[in-house]
Amino acid sequence: EELDLLRSELGVDEGLLARATWPREWPEEVRSALEPQKGIESDQPFAKAIVEQALGDRLRQTAPWFAAKEILRTCVVGFRSVSTNGLERRAQGRVIGLKMDGARMSVERGGGTTHDLVAACVAALRAAGLPARPVVGIVEEDNDDRRSRDRRRTILSSWGEVFIPDCGWVPFDPNRLRGAAVRQLRVQDAWPGIGTWRDLNDRVPIAWCFAPRDFPGSDFASVWAWQPTARVSALSLEATITVQLISRGRGVEDP
Repeated sequence: EELDLLRSELGVDEGLLARATWPREWPEEVRSALEPQKGIESDQPFAKAIVEQALGDRLRQTAPWFAAKEILRTCVVGFRSVSTNGLERRAQGRVIGLKMDGARMSVERGGGTTHDLVAACVAALRAAGLPARPVVGIVEEDNDDRRSRDRRRTILSSWGEVFIPDCGWVPFDPNRLRGAAVRQLRVQDAWPGIGTWRDLNDRVPIAWCFAPRDFPGSDFASVWAWQPTARVSALSLEATITVQLISRGRGVEDP
């Protein structure tokens, strides 16, 4: 019974979010979520084009929450194909990072991995002046490997968060919108995986970036978040990520 409660659906107050207005300036603690990053090229023309396609000249006349939904809709529709094989592996299935080309390249190509779609959404939201950030985390899911004795498995995944004035960070997963008739969804209604989210407690965030700022780069995202300095060439290393969910713990609101 306790597990069922932990996995109950997260619901947000859509009315409260809809009433939020554009601030004169954003709080200092969220301003970094407006800047371009490696793989999230929010200052490039493609990102502005997504905002223009989604809202035209109505951006500032649209409530931030509704604007965020329209931008997410446009990003999802623009991806003709999404690969769910988003983990780069080596021998014996060792995970060494996330497969992704970044927002600009994937948007220009019209497809990418689930992580590329998250990056594209974050880039477009930032281009619109909405603070947004990717989240890299641990997700527990059903194990489809029949050779394994474990019914559940833990993997690396990614999703996003957008900051809404007077409301805070709201999680979103654009990959949940795929196949959800996203073209017909009304912004006034609750959308699956955007604020309203079942089993969010199955996800444990471990980083709010795909790669550290100013790091020289690597072929695969997320691995290098654990490297404290940039003194060693990432291209000369091969790292292995092992993730394991020991306990979800007991949150403030848990029974």
